[in-house]
Amino acid sequence: MRPDDRRDRLRNKPALLRRLARVERRADIRILEALCRLQGQTVWLVGGALRDLLSNRTVAEIDLVLPADPLPFARELEALGFGTAVALSDLSPRVARVAGRRDVDIAELTGGSIEADLGRRDFTVNAMAWELGSRHFVDPFGGVLDLSRRRLCMISSRNLREDALRVLRAARLIATHGLRPDRALTAASRREAGELARVAPERVRAEVVKLLDSPSVTEALRWLRRVSAWDHVFGEPAVEGTPGGRGVPSRIDDSSLRRLPPESRRRIRLCLIAAWLGLPPASAARWLLQRRFSRQEAGAVAALLDLTEKARKIRDPRGAWAWVRDSADRRSEALLLLRLLLPPRSELPRRLAALHPRRKIRLTGRDIMDWLQIPSGPRVGSLLREAEIETLRGRIRSRREARRWLVQTRGGGREGPADGPLGPLHRL
Repeated sequence: MRPDDRRDRLRNKPALLRRLARVERRADIRILEALCRLQGQTVWLVGGALRDLLSNRTVAEIDLVLPADPLPFARELEALGFGTAVALSDLSPRVARVAGRRDVDIAELTGGSIEADLGRRDFTVNAMAWELGSRHFVDPFGGVLDLSRRRLCMISSRNLREDALRVLRAARLIATHGLRPDRALTAASRREAGELARVAPERVRAEVVKLLDSPSVTEALRWLRRVSAWDHVFGEPAVEGTPGGRGVPSRIDDSSLRRLPPESRRRIRLCLIAAWLGLPPASAARWLLQRRFSRQEAGAVAALLDLTEKARKIRDPRGAWAWVRDSADRRSEALLLLRLLLPPRSELPRRLAALHPRRKIRLTGRDIMDWLQIPSGPRVGSLLREAEIETLRGRIRSRREARRWLVQTRGGGREGPADGPLGPLHRL
């Protein structure tokens, strides 16, 4: 350890004690400590949970380590109302989970001591431990100091080599915690990036989801490119010569995205990456399925990209209302994506957003078949769609008007489109 780091660790000790005192006041931590004292059990709070508690961040799950089979302790927590205890692994090291409002992961100590256990972890900020009950704090690699300096350092290149997913996890911590990787980590990640191709796609997807859910991702994506990990993470070559020479999709950190819920933010960003890679909607869906995203999410991304393609082809007011009808519940996300993909001065997103649909009327395919005496088939769906568009435009305001319009349409008496809120064609 450098002398400056040693002095800083001593100088930061009062701040550390205040942080630990804040952690100790948490209700769930007090219950865990009481259980440890009652059982005489040595249990360590470790990993990302301790890191985030010290940073006063929201903790998604609690990570514990103890030198015994974790399942009995998990069952004790279940009895206290923490959740349902399940064994995740019977192999050494054994792992159990208490699944509840906040998951508690409990692992068996490895290496014979907490210091040895921490020495097998990925980054210094994740290699700290606090013994519940005795309140003994262990930080053999200077994780607290690195956390205060927002510095991301690996424990060793060997640990990185053991699990290449840690390269992607580093990018995720850049995005979620604003940490800055040091030169040693960047160099080692560049050496190990190719091994990401051997990591199970499901594990890669889990890290990508956490990364793209973050408020800011630009620096993390740039770093993935710098260490040549992009291809192995996203399964497609990174595009050269992108706007501004930044090497990541343009506007992927637009301020409007930060106000969205994480799931919606991720969906829009996947659309931006797919569009940046030049993937049409169907290809984007296949790409995401190959990366082990769900059919639902892949379909949602493809649908949003399809809506942006359709919006670019609008040539008259009726086409605009047809787009409003087709966008349905995806309208707000589609408008945002369209704004991010089009030039900043484009009027199209604003004009589409200005269209306010009229109240819907109850209309079904059975109505159309009964009114027009036609059999079931594609023609019924087509007529229903046209009637719904005219309803949104306000040209059909009741079921009686819908029937009259359908009869005229089938008989060739349909009126041509008139200029509406979008204005003449040349203004689109």
